[in-house]
Amino acid sequence: MLPKLISQTQTTDQPRIVVVLFTIEGCQACTEYKPRFARIASAYREHVPILMLDANDPQNANLAGRLNVEGVPATFVLRRPSGIIRMVGSVPDSQIAWLLGVAAREAAGY
Repeated sequence: MLPKLISQTQTTDQPRIVVVLFTIEGCQACTEYKPRFARIASAYREHVPILMLDANDPQNANLAGRLNVEGVPATFVLRRPSGIIRMVGSVPDSQIAWLLGVAAREAAGY
């Protein structure tokens, strides 16, 4: 699903917007960030697809490579056709809410 999304394929069976959070095991910043992100994301899940992926998992390697994940935690809003919003690091809750709000508004067509 996601590789087609980021390659700009126009199909009706894929969402226009997907939020992806990459973390890795053993990352202190990820351990602190992931539960905060999940708590805030719970308010947006019915509006926009949100995935939480391990950047070191071989199943996610292709997507992580295509998105050039160089640091974690890394949050991406994949938007078709307008591009990608990237946020790297453990950011404040207000920035998480802003990012997810942007994604939800765009998913709703605003």
